[in-house]
Amino acid sequence: MRSKPSWMRCGIISLLSVVALLAALEIGFRLMPQTIPLGACRSSLTLAHAFCHYEYQYDQPLRLGYLFKPGYQFAGDWNPADPAQINQADQTCGPSPDHTFRYAFRTDDHGFVGNATPWQDQYDIVITGDSFSRSFAPVWWQDLLREQTGLSVLNLGMDGWATLSEVEAVRQYGLDKHPRWVLLLYFEGNDLFGVEEYQRRRESGLDWRSYQLQQVGSFERLIVPHLIGYAGQEIKQFLQPDPKVCRYPMTIATNVNRFPTIFYNVHISQLSASRDEIVASRAWTLATQAILDLRAEVTAQGGRFLLVYVPAKEHLYWSRIWEERDIGHFLEITTPMRSYYQFSNNVDDQMLMMIEFAAANRLEFLNLTEDLWWRTVVDGREYYNYADMHWNAEGNRLVADLITRYIAQIDGPLSR
Repeated sequence: MRSKPSWMRCGIISLLSVVALLAALEIGFRLMPQTIPLGACRSSLTLAHAFCHYEYQYDQPLRLGYLFKPGYQFAGDWNPADPAQINQADQTCGPSPDHTFRYAFRTDDHGFVGNATPWQDQYDIVITGDSFSRSFAPVWWQDLLREQTGLSVLNLGMDGWATLSEVEAVRQYGLDKHPRWVLLLYFEGNDLFGVEEYQRRRESGLDWRSYQLQQVGSFERLIVPHLIGYAGQEIKQFLQPDPKVCRYPMTIATNVNRFPTIFYNVHISQLSASRDEIVASRAWTLATQAILDLRAEVTAQGGRFLLVYVPAKEHLYWSRIWEERDIGHFLEITTPMRSYYQFSNNVDDQMLMMIEFAAANRLEFLNLTEDLWWRTVVDGREYYNYADMHWNAEGNRLVADLITRYIAQIDGPLSR
């Protein structure tokens, strides 16, 4: 019997070697997802939601969705003015400022940020919310709140959460601390979207990560093909760069100055929704009912519940974008695409609905929008990071002052 030609044997060996290499890489990346390049994570929803958050733990059955792993820690230089932080590098032209600072945190025994370990048996204030419950600046409003009020604070917020996860966090971890105050931060930029995402996952019976993987085919669940595709795009972009759409930065005009900023496209899309569209969504019904339910549970044990409305900078700055080119670029991101008058008519709707909801149900309500807007327009101050969508150091100081003032109105003079 003739043996196979040497070229065929070499081809088979080479093919098997490639397959073995790819399999080894796939296994390696699954065992050490922290080695997946950040750019690849940003380029693929599957990687971003199912593999790149190696610092998360997922609950089943789903109540919170996810938390940081206990004892997880991060320390490194971080620049909130870098457009890449919100995937806007490809749409931003010209140099960006360098606002780098040393960013470090360590999670407690339960996976939350900003709390000493072990927890106290009782806390004066329990706070929950999305990423605005954390700090993305050298100053953190919760630290200032502790200092200004002299009260103990337990942070039960988490990046990417929305109202339903936040309510569950207080139920699981906060109510047994018998707080005098429970603060829930409602963020208009994506909370309703987050509620819908949460509900779909909970109804599926799967945990947060498994749900994401179920939405794609078997091949799409592999890590290596995403990395190969990402590498190919990077090489193509290097050899033949696509022309940039210079959407950012946009110029904001206040009464006393002008300053550039970068927006997060997802928030513009969410703020496009009209009152009728919001009312028709089950997310609004689910979120508002969850807020009422938690208020009832807090007040039943003698505490006070405060709903804090957090505006997106895209909302605050919209009326101060005056250059025609910037207005056009902004409206291109609305979903569905809105005219200037349509978006202007819609942008306040969610806030006004929440004001009406709070008044109708006699909810204690603190709307941060007015102070942030007036101080920006009249004083020309910036309270949000240049690129990252969260409050800068000045914003953290202002928010701490506003919440301290509200609590002082009820509790009387506070220690400082």
